[in-house]
Amino acid sequence: MIILRNKSLFLIFVLSLLIFSQEFIICAARATPSEIINETIKALEEMSSSPDSGIFKGLLKRAEGIAIFPSITEVAIFGIGGQKGDGLVLRKDTKTGR
Repeated sequence: MIILRNKSLFLIFVLSLLIFSQEFIICAARATPSEIINETIKALEEMSSSPDSGIFKGLLKRAEGIAIFPSITEVAIFGIGGQKGDGLVLRKDTKTGR
C-alpha cells in the first residue's frame, strides 16, 4: 500500500511539474525585449512618482546598480518551487555617474 501511495504521489508531482513548466514556457514566449524594456520603464516611473518615493530616490542615487523585474511568477509544489521573471539589470557608469 505504501509503495502504491508513493507512486501516486510521484505521478501527481511529475504531472504538476509538467503543467507548471508549460506555463513558464508560454509566459517566456510572450514577452519581447521591447515589451520587457517598456514594462521596466513603467515600473521605475511608478516607483519614482509615488508619494513615499523619497527613500527610493535616495537609495537610487547611492546605488551602483539596480535590478527591476516588473513581473515575477512563483510556483511551489510540495515544498519545491521556482521563480521566473523578465526585467532589466542596470549598473552605474563609474566615469559619468549615470
